[in-house]
Amino acid sequence: MKQNPTEYDLAIDTQAEKFLELKQKLTYFLVTASVAPIAFAISFAKDEIDRPGPGWFFLALGLSGLSCGLLSAGTALLSLHRELKSYRKHIQYRYARKSWEELTKEDQEEWDRLNKSAAFFLKVSFGMLFLEITQLVVCIVAILMIHRPSVGLPSGEFRLWH
Repeated sequence: MKQNPTEYDLAIDTQAEKFLELKQKLTYFLVTASVAPIAFAISFAKDEIDRPGPGWFFLALGLSGLSCGLLSAGTALLSLHRELKSYRKHIQYRYARKSWEELTKEDQEEWDRLNKSAAFFLKVSFGMLFLEITQLVVCIVAILMIHRPSVGLPSGEFRLWH
């Protein structure tokens, strides 16, 4: 027999809504955090394009960093997509007035897989963001060291190498 939702059930609904809102904000942060370094790197590269190139290694490192940034944004959006699918299931089962215990084993496993894949893509997004920033920082610092070896004082007294 189907029951009306209890206070506990309604509290879970509210918690699910807040969790989804938090995931959306996190996704927007990840997308912004991964696209901003791409914009900076492209702007930096545009300014440095007229100078003799530091070689294919740095170009490959920069492109790899840009790729990691795009992967970070993409996997964050994919994670959010999976979370939205999970939330739709939550609403579907709520309207059917089914609790977790009333779901079939197959439905529970499908929902678990959906949530686990969302968590996996979120972890990948953070990892790609870390790799993006690391690679772009190494690339930019290396290019600066090659093109502007005097760092620090305007007189050039402090040099990174002699």
